Parts: sequence; C-alpha cells; structure tokens
Amino acid sequence: MALMAKILRSIVRNDAMRSDPDVIYGWRVFALVFASCFGGMLFGWDTGAIGGVLAMPAFQETFGTANKSKQDKSNLEQNIVSTLQAGCFAACFATSWLADKYGRRLCLMATGVLTAIGVALQAASAAHGTLAVMYVGRFVAGLGVGAASTLTPLYVSECAPRSIRGGLTGMFVPMSRRWVSDD
Repeated sequence: MALMAKILRSIVRNDAMRSDPDVIYGWRVFALVFASCFGGMLFGWDTGAIGGVLAMPAFQETFGTANKSKQDKSNLEQNIVSTLQAGCFAACFATSWLADKYGRRLCLMATGVLTAIGVALQAASAAHGTLAVMYVGRFVAGLGVGAASTLTPLYVSECAPRSIRGGLTGMFVPMSRRWVSDD
C-alpha cells in the first residue's frame, strides 16, 4: 500500500494527498473504479455489437431483411439500433430517484442484471425472427445501459479518495469511449 501512495504522491500534488493516510490508496480503490467503469463500457459494447449482428446473413434470413429494399432494410436497422437509445433516455428519468432511494451500488448492480435481461431477450428473438421481442430486448437493455452510464461516475466519485477523485472519475469517459471505434 505504501508503494501506491508513494507513486501517487509523486504525481498528485495537493493538500489532501499530503494529509491522507497511505492505507486509502491501496489496490481496492483502483479495483472498485475499474470494475465500476465497465458500466460505461456497456454503451460502446452494445452499439458496436448490434452493427455486426445486423450485417450477419443469418440475422437477415431469420428476420426477413435479406430480400427487402435498401430503404426498408435501412429503416428497420435504424429502428432496431435507436431503440437502445430510447431505453437510455427513459432510464435517465428514474435513475437518480432510484439511486437516492436504494443506493448507487445496488442500483449499479441492478443495471447489469437489467442489461443481461435485455440481451437475453434480443437473443431469444432470433428463435422465430420476432421483431417485437427484439425491440423489447433493445429497450430493456437500453434502460440498463442508460442507468449505468448515469450511475458510474456518481459511484466512482463517492468511493474514491478526495485527492484522486477527479482523476478516477475522469477514467469513466476514456474507458467508455474505448469500445466505440470508427474502424
């Protein structure tokens, strides 16, 4: 623990860093931050994954998009992709209230469960090519992704030591954007 505090003291130069005990700069705070920042990864992962899924020939055959016109196919794909953003938008209205009532940690764990349920519904929609189930799954996953994107910086900033709080909270943006690529 003293090694991490010594390294941080050579980088961070503020009053809090000089007066805080070494024990709070151990591996646990960094493990918590890195695990929590996976909430930001969800958005990039889902956005990147759905593009590949929509391009798969198996998806196009199952959902009947292979023989549609370019315009119809494009409209359907846009609707599927944007349903996640609708769920993210809806989650923003309830997330702060739920986090205040039940706590950020519990709500952050619930976002993972909600996202997993949404992903399971999306996968289940492929059994019979049911678009309604795909849309519901995308929306439910969007609720989890949107709530996680809201809660992650709050949770990290509340759990991080005061002297490095800004730096650790700022890790949310680079980690969440790393998964979205223009390649």
